[in-house]
Amino acid sequence: MLNIQWNCNNLVSKLEHFKNFLDIYDPDIVLLCELKVDELRDNFFIKFSNFYKVSKPRNNFGGGVAILLNKKVEFFQVLSLDHWNLELVGIKINLNSIPLSIFCLYNPPILYDWDMTSDH
Repeated sequence: MLNIQWNCNNLVSKLEHFKNFLDIYDPDIVLLCELKVDELRDNFFIKFSNFYKVSKPRNNFGGGVAILLNKKVEFFQVLSLDHWNLELVGIKINLNSIPLSIFCLYNPPILYDWDMTSDH
């Protein structure tokens, strides 16, 4: 099973290269961080013919996560993750009859207000 994790830092700007990558390597599972799309752009641009997508775009530009699953992989989406208010998606698969949970999480850096943290 070929699994890929990539911090794509704006997938839309790299979409054609990424589609070529998927065609060449045909991975089973792809975890993507920092999609940098809102829900509208996620639904419009991020579609792949041989893959299912479980995603959580951010409401504004930045962040966002997705799991792409090759259509030959059977999976169940973990639906109980929204109450944590995180950029987090999860799936469950069976790997050789062993249940396996896979999660994709993006934890954005904390932006400090330097005026509040510095000693003047």
